[in-house]
Amino acid sequence: MKENNKKKYIKATPQGLKALAGLKVIILSIILANFSPLFAQKKIAYNPEQVFLPSQIAQDAALLQQILYDFHPNIFHYTPKDSVDLYFDKLKKTEAFLNERQFRILLRQAVAKIRCGHTNIIPSQQFIDYYLKYEPCFLPFEVYYADNKLRITENLSNDSTIQIGDELLEVNKIPVQKLIAQILEIESSDAFNETGKVQTVQAGFRYFCSLLIGVRNDFLVTIKSPNDSIRQLCVSEKTELPLPKTIENKSKIKEENVQKNSRQTAQNQWTIWQSHRRLRIDTLHKKTAVLQIEDFEGSRYKKFYKQVFQQLAEQKTENLVIDLRNNSGGKVAHVGHLLSYLLDQSFDYQFKRQAKPLTFKPYMESGKFWIGLAPKLFRWVAKEQKVADSVLYTINYKPQKKNAFKGKVFILTNGNTFSAAAYLASYLKQLAKATVIGEETGGSGIGTNAMLFVFIKLPATKVYVRFPLYRVNYLLPITDNKKGITPDYAVTYTWEEWLQKQDKEMQKVYELVGKE
Repeated sequence: MKENNKKKYIKATPQGLKALAGLKVIILSIILANFSPLFAQKKIAYNPEQVFLPSQIAQDAALLQQILYDFHPNIFHYTPKDSVDLYFDKLKKTEAFLNERQFRILLRQAVAKIRCGHTNIIPSQQFIDYYLKYEPCFLPFEVYYADNKLRITENLSNDSTIQIGDELLEVNKIPVQKLIAQILEIESSDAFNETGKVQTVQAGFRYFCSLLIGVRNDFLVTIKSPNDSIRQLCVSEKTELPLPKTIENKSKIKEENVQKNSRQTAQNQWTIWQSHRRLRIDTLHKKTAVLQIEDFEGSRYKKFYKQVFQQLAEQKTENLVIDLRNNSGGKVAHVGHLLSYLLDQSFDYQFKRQAKPLTFKPYMESGKFWIGLAPKLFRWVAKEQKVADSVLYTINYKPQKKNAFKGKVFILTNGNTFSAAAYLASYLKQLAKATVIGEETGGSGIGTNAMLFVFIKLPATKVYVRFPLYRVNYLLPITDNKKGITPDYAVTYTWEEWLQKQDKEMQKVYELVGKE
């Protein structure tokens, strides 16, 4: 992630909120205030190193445990209750004084055992405000994890001798493999999926380092060069002096022109272009089209799909490639409408909630309005019925009569194909016999926990927790393998292949349909 996108990264939701748990805090020497009259006279509004009493930690851990056990829609499906108990008991019985960062690490560890990628621990508002004000530094490297090695893809440090391709071995004398193992342990994912977690390691390693080892003004790193030489360096993030006003304006205009030309060139490759979705006719195989969908958010999706399938019909397209790589999901209505063009049969989408009052409302930070309104809205579009202690909603979709696609469908996936994107991939694989190419999806193939989310604030530590209230079940003729959607053709990348920007998933499509 680029440095100039840090604030955007923070404010993004829900993924950005999830990633916030990996951001660093500045370690100030405020602890010295206990020993220095000079510091003692200063009033500090928020100190990220302030520790909580064991009783406060136990209070918040016990409260969250009770709320999740009572209201999470799929709490013990993948991990038995006694195993989840172990991690919450560790917090409830602790005698340690923990700061917020340390508390969130242990809380994330406990919540990760539920194996729900939509259940997340989020920093307190004070922490977020503090970060936005002081903008602390992170480990100054973007990385790529392949072949069991963590390689530097972008050097954001003040040391220009560090090159792309150098292998990162240690951070502050901690082996990167140990740090990666810790990230995998505290990161939530659906079921027993690991591909999504590996993608998180790559995208957020520099932020997770600050969560796990604390914030530093600089970092002691051990780096291995391609010639196998190993060196130890002290690095910090680049600092850039402001340009003179005239030069800055010229530079800004030039940069904006480059970006504009780049966007225009990219858009010219696509026959239909919207900000998060687009269609193009493939240049190597004229009977093949590529539909790239980054997420299922936004509006006017019905108009977009109408244009897409009208063009596919006019072009007499035989093969449709749906690129869902890095698609983290969105609104299920988008997916249902898209599926109606791709399936030749009616299909159902089903979700349920517990039929009991929500006793944790005093701790809710947001979501109260939608909790009351959602059931009324769902009754308009879904069939409602009570089953045991749950309320079940079923939405039926019928196939489109005009411009429905009858050709072969290929789906490109990776570990970031999650939630609604996994819903699309699973239905297409099972009901349209689509061919899945890439990595195992981050989202489960049999269902997920989603639809409506609530945010609660733990009273003692002020840490937020986000979790869903509905369980979504895909009505498909498959059993739960407790993983994501398995690709028909698995694709992995070596460092060299990634560096060369190869697209092995599309290469496999060409191999299957034949180049013209």
